[in-house]
Amino acid sequence: MQVKFPDVNLLALWPVIALVVTALVLLVVVVVRPRLEGAFYALLTLAGLAVALVLTLIQAGSTPISTFAGTWRTDDFAVFFTLVILAASILAVFLSEDWLRLHNVGQPEFYTVLLCGTVGMITSVSATDVMTLFLGIELMSVPTYLLTGFAKHERTSNEGAMKYFLLGAFSSAILLYGLVWAFGVTGSTNMDAIARFVANGGGESRPAILLALLLIITGLGFKVAAVPFHMWTPDAYQGAPTVVTAFMSVAGKAAAFGALVRLLTQAFPGLSGDWGPVLVVLSVITMLLGNIVAIVQNDVKRMLAYSAIGHTGFMLVGLSTWSPSNRFGAASVLFYAFMYVFMNMGAFGILAWLENHGGGTTLDHLDGLWSKAPAAATSLAVFLLGLMGFPLTAGLWTKVFVFQATAQAGYTWLGVLMLLISAVAAVFYLRVVVRMFMFEPKLAIASPSQPLMVIGLAVALIGTVGLFVLFTPVLEFAERAVGIGA
Repeated sequence: MQVKFPDVNLLALWPVIALVVTALVLLVVVVVRPRLEGAFYALLTLAGLAVALVLTLIQAGSTPISTFAGTWRTDDFAVFFTLVILAASILAVFLSEDWLRLHNVGQPEFYTVLLCGTVGMITSVSATDVMTLFLGIELMSVPTYLLTGFAKHERTSNEGAMKYFLLGAFSSAILLYGLVWAFGVTGSTNMDAIARFVANGGGESRPAILLALLLIITGLGFKVAAVPFHMWTPDAYQGAPTVVTAFMSVAGKAAAFGALVRLLTQAFPGLSGDWGPVLVVLSVITMLLGNIVAIVQNDVKRMLAYSAIGHTGFMLVGLSTWSPSNRFGAASVLFYAFMYVFMNMGAFGILAWLENHGGGTTLDHLDGLWSKAPAAATSLAVFLLGLMGFPLTAGLWTKVFVFQATAQAGYTWLGVLMLLISAVAAVFYLRVVVRMFMFEPKLAIASPSQPLMVIGLAVALIGTVGLFVLFTPVLEFAERAVGIGA
């Protein structure tokens, strides 16, 4: 009997292959040489991520490659989100090495799990089949659960990981149910085939399709931390090691948004008039709850968790304005995801730096930071101002282009509401800045050497400030990725 293997174009999988090979090499090295000292494992991981980044850049602007019988597509959309994910992963390694060393935690295991999660994230944004998308989501989620509980001797880390896992499993079941329901109605798991079925009217199946769509939005709403599916976020973000929180708050969110944007705009473009208003409601309540609850937080790490929820609301605003004739809303989401990498990872990175110095993440620990560590205080202030959308930072353009998307879609009221909520967010961001620069220090900090973390924070700072000027290429790439000017 002749066995026929599927036609697989390995060119589409170059970055993923580089990451998988790196993870396997890490596992082999730790068996052969289990007592390697220094930053060897971090440097090896960075080398694999750098190779994957270069291979991804080579794919940018190339002809889309479809493989695995049309279930995987490497196009500008996938390349854009892959670059976001790889940038976040590289920064995560820079931020993590010193924490792992100071806490004597298994470095090769940590980096292997991180690489596996990165592979899942890339799979999620490259999938053009709903089952492949679900596989990517799960391949992303399981490593993230492990990373959340990586500080296994700390109760808060174990508690956060358990809550994240239980609610994550529940949301995955809802997502899978919605995807299977869509397959049952349309007869296909391919996104393009589902779109054709919907374009033909769906006949009497329209209510069933809308139910499937509602279940899918619910399942992915958990992954992006949209209200009311956000319950896991504060506890998981606070309980996880701060370096892990930085990684999953950026890379995980980017991957989930990439999956959501591709699924809604490629499989259900004909139903944008139905899912758009749903996302409007979700965006409003997400922005309101995230930013209002953040005001009353005393722990800056937990405050940034609620801030991340608020930013999810801003990104949902952009996506809610998308229509087949007006795609700029999706481009604003991609642009937001890219800029968010540097600002948010930088903010969490400074908190991790402070913890490594024997400090903490409460406002009391940040009091008078300027007098003890002026570079750290200045950097954190820049990152927080960026998240606030302050001029001279890349964060300004994230808000501007989402507002532009609402204006183009006729949702000016939603853009105005977004700007008002941004003013509310300024309260808790500026409160941290005031405590750092205008209060007297209460607690002393040590001074361990953290060279890789300093490099990572410097890159994040340069990105936050430099992209205020050099944002145009990113925006143009984002527009091209969603089909504007293509």
